[in-house]
Amino acid sequence: MEKNKKREVPIMPRRKKEELVNALADADQESLQSMSGETDDDFVIGNLDAEAQNQAADFLKAMDERQKITASKAKKRGLYNDDRNATIAMDDADLEDLITDEDIRWETYQKLSASLLSGSVQKGTVFKAAVRSREEGKPGMPTAIITMDDDNYFKIKIPFTDFIPKERMSEVRGETPADKLNYMDLMINKRTDAQVYFVVKKLDEETGEVIASRTEAMAKISRSKWFERTRDNKYTINVGTPVLGIVQYVDRAAICVDALGVEKVIDVNDVSWIRYSDLRDAPLRRVASKTTRTYEEVPYKPGDPIRLMVTGIKRVFTDAEGNTYVDDEALGKRGLRPKQLGVALSVKLCEENPDKRYYNDFELGDKVSAEITYVNDRGIFCKIANKRSAFIRFNANSTALPLVGDKVIVRITGKNDENYQINCDIVWTR
Repeated sequence: MEKNKKREVPIMPRRKKEELVNALADADQESLQSMSGETDDDFVIGNLDAEAQNQAADFLKAMDERQKITASKAKKRGLYNDDRNATIAMDDADLEDLITDEDIRWETYQKLSASLLSGSVQKGTVFKAAVRSREEGKPGMPTAIITMDDDNYFKIKIPFTDFIPKERMSEVRGETPADKLNYMDLMINKRTDAQVYFVVKKLDEETGEVIASRTEAMAKISRSKWFERTRDNKYTINVGTPVLGIVQYVDRAAICVDALGVEKVIDVNDVSWIRYSDLRDAPLRRVASKTTRTYEEVPYKPGDPIRLMVTGIKRVFTDAEGNTYVDDEALGKRGLRPKQLGVALSVKLCEENPDKRYYNDFELGDKVSAEITYVNDRGIFCKIANKRSAFIRFNANSTALPLVGDKVIVRITGKNDENYQINCDIVWTR
């Protein structure tokens, strides 16, 4: 037998492309998200004392009044560059070098003003949860601080009731009101560096205070994107449609995303084909290397864009008489308003299943490199040849178990043509 002769790999029959089944086809309407953008103010206010409740009520009332406080002329001169409107003949590249903090502040003010007056949606970055009073009996309203366009003057505040969707309020944990308020702060801080959308409700140019609503912005975006139809009266987003989302935070076993105004927590089983013990360390995002002309794989972080596949969707409309219509029932009818929405998403379905794609790259008896990615009471999962997953059964004779991240050499011991699973044994550890 020739040494360099290539091994013949059996060609498996071509399988039909699997069509996605709507995961929410039978979803109960009570479980769907409301499109009204309503908030659960009472949930948060109920955990405050009497004095703090009055302060919080005034704070939220100011949002409904859409207040705008204009700074004095003297204040304006200090805030903005007086020469910002001067006309100078120079290249755009030169102009970029001359942009000052005052110019950025002026642009930010224009965007915030437009949002207040017209309800237009703006985008900012979560900085942190505002520091609340630690004085016993006087807790403050949990509030998110948002930054915009690298400006450090305008402080955008979003109260917890308008920051977290109403459907997710049930996630708040704690035995006492103080514990619950601290957990609300945690839910905000988990989103640090995430990009969020908001609508301005109050703008004080004199002090730089801005009060905004994220939930109202999300409702606006959801209504315009998920309910959009083409000229031939078909929905633009359906099961199997890829969409782009923004990572809000990453937990050990889930990723939270904002997908066109819908906030969803995606379970680890829908995030990756490879089993990972902690998604916060899982190299799932492919980015261009900053030092070489290659690509590298890094974990997802808040603020990262993320590709998503729609695996389930349910739209509910209502008319002036209160009648409801679900999905295709609404097609061809006029005067309907979006009422409720349900969405199911997957990250891993945006790419081909590597277990199937690389199944024929390995044969029984092959020895290949692998990295341990997950360990549980059933066995060990690894990534072989940096391509696909494989399962390692516990060896009763082994006295030491490999740890997640360990590099090993494994031997292929079994293959399953039905589910493309590959089993292997460890033959060498570092």
